[in-house]
Parts: sequence; structure tokens; C-alpha cells
Amino acid sequence: MPGRHRRLHEPPGQGAIELPAQWYCQGQPFQEERQKLFAPAWQLLGRASVLRQTGDYLCANLAGWPLLVLVNGEGKPAAFHNVCRHQRMGVVEIGAGSASALRCKYHGWTYDLDGRFTSAPPVVAPADPSSAENSLERISLAIWHGLAFVSVTATAESPGTFLGTRAIDATTFSGESTTDIGCNWKLYIEHCLVEDPASWAWPALIVRSGADGTEVQQVIPRSFSRTRVVQHSFGAARLDLAPAKAACEAAQKRTEAGEVPKAANSSVAAFRQRVRIAV
Repeated sequence: MPGRHRRLHEPPGQGAIELPAQWYCQGQPFQEERQKLFAPAWQLLGRASVLRQTGDYLCANLAGWPLLVLVNGEGKPAAFHNVCRHQRMGVVEIGAGSASALRCKYHGWTYDLDGRFTSAPPVVAPADPSSAENSLERISLAIWHGLAFVSVTATAESPGTFLGTRAIDATTFSGESTTDIGCNWKLYIEHCLVEDPASWAWPALIVRSGADGTEVQQVIPRSFSRTRVVQHSFGAARLDLAPAKAACEAAQKRTEAGEVPKAANSSVAAFRQRVRIAV
């Protein structure tokens, strides 16, 4: 287990293995990352411009956490676990949409736009409908530079300062695309750190700026060997991820064979050190 690997807490020296191969290609280390690294982290959910009117919502599964931002009747967004309090099924579908109320398709528990339980079929209704335990569980929400971030425990550092140094103009949004990559999320971050060490913010946010605009990459760990990258383009910026996808999937195969790629630069080494400390 990551937290019990003796060498992970020793100062890196010549020939030291900064992260063992299993951290890139096994399920147990990924589950520990979810709880110890991603639960406190601020994760990008999407563009806040999607949340314009009452009932608008944005929902995604981030590192195994089904999370939701919803605009209430007063026009104020709030974030929740997208988990029904009855049988822990999803309340809304992944993606963006609009609803007048939230109703779980499994047993029909219904919630208002503030996440409060309102009704359920009598056969599955809670004993105390007024109990707050029946309402959707709230999490933290913050909006920086037109981007909506959520956090399960909100104990990690804010990416606000990092974003403040990037030329993100929400009014110039030009498109969104999604690429699924067959690799551990850390391999993709490491690839980006080699190309542009200044592009990364903890734990999985990439922002690349140039003369033609800015691209914000929402890096979503799907499993220990699957990563989704959602590209939000502002201006004419649009990076081709095909080379990165090929390189990262090749690196994934090497780690599955037990070969940990050497840190290509000090930024990659520092990233691995931070993962090691967090987990």
C-alpha cells in the first residue's frame, strides 16, 4: 500500500525509485489517491458559463467522485454529491442540463434545487422526511476566472493564484473536446510537465497559453489506467492530443511491465515527490 511503502518516505537519492510501478497500474494505490489526494483537492468540473439559469446543472465523475453543481431558484449555484441518499444511485446524468427538480430514477426520491428531499413513493419513503440526512450531501464550490471547481473536503490549496497568472478570457470560449487516454493520470501530468513545466497546477489542472489563446485541460482520472482530458479552448488555441495519447499509452505499457519512467526534469521529480507526500 502506498502509505506503507518504506522507501516512499525516504529522501530521494541516486538510484532511488520515486514512485513504484504499481502506483501507475494497480487499483489499490488509485483508491488511496482518491481518498487522500483527490478528496481534498479542488477539481475542475467545467465552465461556469453553463450555469446561467435556475435549474442549470453540470455533473461529472471526478476521480471516482460523482459530483454536481446546480443553480437554485435564487440563481445561486451550489455543489453536491450526485448520490441519492436512499440507495446511493446517481440523481442526474453525467454532463450539462437543466431540471426543475431532481428525481432519482431508481426509487423515485425527489429533491428540490437546493438539494433538499421533497418526496418519495410511500413504499420507499424515509421515516422522517424532514431530516437533513435525506438531503443531498453538499460539497464546496468555487469559481475562478469563469471555471467551476469543486472539492469533497476543501482542505487543499486553491488554484486561484495559478489561474490569475494565466490569460483566461471566458468571453472568448471557442470549443470543447474530449480525449480518453489509456494511461494513469500521473503519466499524462508528467508528459505535460516535460513539454511545459509552468502549465500545471495541483493536482490535475493543465493550462497552456500562447499568442493564439489559452487552453484549459480538465484532467480526469477515470481509473488507475484510464484518464480523460477535456479541452476547454479560449481563442484559437487547440492542442492536438494525439501525440500525447500515443506517448502516454506507451509509457503505461512500460509501467505495467515494471519499468518506472525516470523523471525527465526537476518538475516531474517535484510532482512525484508531492504525490508521495500526499498519499
